[in-house]
Formats: sequence, C-alpha cells, structure tokens
Amino acid sequence: MAYQRKTWKRFMETILSQLPNYVTKYPPSDQIVLNEFLSVLQSYEVDTQAARKQLLEIFQRFNNKYRNSEKFWSLPFLWFVESYFQNASNLLSVASFHADDFYEYFVKQLRGDSDTHGVFQLVSKGTPLTDFAWEQLQYACNRLSVPLTSEELHVLEIVHTLCMEIGIKALNQSYIKNYFLNRAKSPTLSRKLIGLFSRLDSNWLLYFYTPAFGLELLFFHFQLSESTFLEDIIDFHDPTNTILCYSNIYWIRGFHNTYCGILFVPTKFVESLRKYLQQCERLGQLILYELTKIDTSHLSVSLFLYQATKGWRNPTQTDWRRLVPILKTQYPRKKRIKHFSFYLSPPFNKFWHHNQSHNPSQIIALYCKIPRRFSFQELPLGSHNSQITMRLSKPEIKLLRELYLQKTLHICFLSLRLISEFSLDNYWITLPKMPLDQLSRLLAWLPSSYLYLTETNIHIWTFLTSKLAQWLRTDLEWSVMPIVENHNPKNLVFDWYDLKTQQWKAPLVLTT
Repeated sequence: MAYQRKTWKRFMETILSQLPNYVTKYPPSDQIVLNEFLSVLQSYEVDTQAARKQLLEIFQRFNNKYRNSEKFWSLPFLWFVESYFQNASNLLSVASFHADDFYEYFVKQLRGDSDTHGVFQLVSKGTPLTDFAWEQLQYACNRLSVPLTSEELHVLEIVHTLCMEIGIKALNQSYIKNYFLNRAKSPTLSRKLIGLFSRLDSNWLLYFYTPAFGLELLFFHFQLSESTFLEDIIDFHDPTNTILCYSNIYWIRGFHNTYCGILFVPTKFVESLRKYLQQCERLGQLILYELTKIDTSHLSVSLFLYQATKGWRNPTQTDWRRLVPILKTQYPRKKRIKHFSFYLSPPFNKFWHHNQSHNPSQIIALYCKIPRRFSFQELPLGSHNSQITMRLSKPEIKLLRELYLQKTLHICFLSLRLISEFSLDNYWITLPKMPLDQLSRLLAWLPSSYLYLTETNIHIWTFLTSKLAQWLRTDLEWSVMPIVENHNPKNLVFDWYDLKTQQWKAPLVLTT
C-alpha cells in the first residue's frame, strides 16, 4: 500500500502541475470555479491530523459556497464536485493512519477509468462545465468500490428497525453502540459502526407532520411565461417571504420555464396564496396546472433490491410484468409479502396541534432549531463527542419525546451514498390514489421515496433509473417528470413566528 500511496501522490503532483495550462482555455467565469477547485486539490496531503482537519474544513467551505449560489444549479461540474468532496470528507473523517482509502478514492475520480473519463481527461479536452459528462462522473464517484457485506447490510436493517421501534432513543449514539456490542454476533461490529455509517453517508431523519405546527403543504405545478422569472412570482431567497423560503422547488427537465414542488404555507394564508397565483395567471405571468393541498405524507426506504457483495440488482422485464397487474388491479388482495428490508413510515396523528400544548412557542422554537438530519457522530443524545454542534436541553428532550409520542414526529434512517449509487436522477410521479399496501410493491424497488397524498392523487418524489421511469410512463400511464432542484431551501427561522398571536407571520408576497 505504501507503494500505491506514492503512486497516487505522484499522480496528484502531475495533475496540479498540468491542469492550470488547460484551465486557461476556459471562459473567465469558468476559470474562477476551476481554479478554486484546483486550490482545494493543493491540500491533498493528509499525513497529519492537523492537515486532515484543515482539508475537511476546506471541502466544507467550497461546497457551502457554491451550494448556496445561483451558479450551482446550472453547472453539472459543481454537482460532481459536491458529491466528490462530500464522499472524500466521509472517508477522511474515519481514515486510518495512512489514509489509503482516502487517497485511492481522491485520485480515482481525477484519473478516471476504462468506463468513465476523470477530471483530468475532461478538463484537458476543454469539456464545458455545463456538459452532462460531469453528471456521468458524479455517478461514477458515488459508486462504492466494494459492495456491502451481508453483515453490513444486516446492520442497516437493524438500525431501520430500531428507528421504527425505540422512539427518540434512536437518536442516542451510545444506545446504538451498546445495542450492537451486546446483541450482535460480531463483538468487533460496534467499533466498525462509525466507519460504515460515514462511508455510506448515513443519516437519521426527523420527519415531522407539518400541519401539527401550523403549516400546510401544497403541491404546485406551473409554467411561467417567456418574460417572467420565478423571482417575479415568489422570491424564495427573500427572507421577508418567511416560511415560503423553506419550500422545495424543482425545475422539470425538458419543459421550458416549468416548475413543480412542495410549498410550505401558514395555514391561515393557504387561500391567499391560491388567489395570488390565480391572479398571476390572469395577468398572463404563468399557467397554473395544479395547486393542491397535501393531506398527509409518508417516507419509504428500501434495501430490497440490494444484494450483499454484489450491489443493486436491476429488476428484469419479467419482474416488471409480474408487478404491473398488481398495480393495475382495482381491488387487490390486502395481504402482501412483507419484506424485512422495506420500511414505510406509519400514519401521523392528524388530531394534535402545537396550540394544544401549554407553551406552543417552545414547540415551534424546537421545531425551528433542531436539524432534520444527523450523521451518526452528530446524534444529539447520549454522546459527549466534541464534534456535536447542537445539544438539546432536558426540557427540549422532553418536548421531542412528547412530539414522538403524539405521533407528529417519526425517526427514519437512510444511507445517501447507497441511494446515489442506485440513481442520481430525481423524478416526480403522479398517480391515482391507491391503497399503500398495493403501492408498496413498487416502493420496495426504490431506495427512498417521499409520498404526498391528496384527496384524489398520490405524488411521489423519488430516484429512478431511466428504465423504471419509462416502464411507469408506458405501461401504467402515470405522469413521470424528471426534475432538478431549483434552489437550496433556507433553514427555518424562529423569528418567522409571531409570539403574540401564536401564529406564523405572513410572507411578504401575500401581503402586498
């Protein structure tokens, strides 16, 4: 490995000496991005703890800078770099003394292989930063070099089950470690957890029932006129639009100026938003195809198609032909095969509201404060780790437990690296309402999906392969739209909540 490490370092030296000559052939604005990228690469040597810490900070600064910029959404190069630096960070954070895995991964994406051109080949050929060859490289950099073992796969299945069964203790790092230490067959397994979860970019999710906190979810789908920009309708970057800035907005690929997604709106202003968008339509600024209130939602996670030591299995045409009649049957059998590796969040309690609490503002303060995702090392309970950036007080832990017991909060678990390896392509699916037991036959094929149920339809945000997308369109005749995230939603801000009225403040766009 020492010989390989020297080879990897020599290749890095070659890249850093030659690439600047090719960068000068790019347009000035692209040169700025590429030179900043090369500047990060300059810090590749991580033979000391101080150097590792510094590089982790550099990775984070670069990704944070561009992830929050308008440039990010138009440059597939930045999509690749975000994945590349994030995966490198995950490997480096748990690297051995010699950091062999990190060096191997870091160099491989620059050098490429027989299947995919790396950074060096693409830049030396002058590949535009807008070219989707960078998206193909993003796919390549998200593949695991070694598939999961059966033991590792079993660990993920156990954590999924724990999240469904043990309440907020699922956010307790010590509890999870001790569980594997005391009950797992392998005594060394608990020591491997941090490395496994980091390599897979595993996250513990807090999944809230939004209406319990005075907010409604609305599915929207509209097309802007040629002379209208999205900011002309709603500026999702303007904090005076309060909770609307927390919305999930997607551009529909292949359709000019067409968007869809989920709007977060204070309950009191749902009709105001509807009237506002209808007014925009009358003024010729947009065509409003749909604006529908979401009744409830679910999150599904599945490892059903993942095979230990092999990776993701692609469903065959025969598998699909067996599934289609089940999805088309109007009155399917209620009983279905239960997959141990498939997880669907349970129904929320629709009858509890934060105003029923003796101190509603404390509930909202916690709702705004607490992140929606935690890595294993960031779990907020049962850890004295100095890396923890957010700690909860005893009253906050009590409130969190109350929200869980009231069934307005579910705790879920997913591994982002596995999802990215399955597919990086986001889709929005719309289908007629059907029993979830019936739909689960399809969901078991998808590594992660958000389901939004309206009065008549089901909307699904998910990741699909191109073959699955085509099958859903042709054989089931469902609406299947490829989408790209349009902006990075802002974090919730407690100042958006009015303490006097105990309600969310009005977005500015709905008051002028």
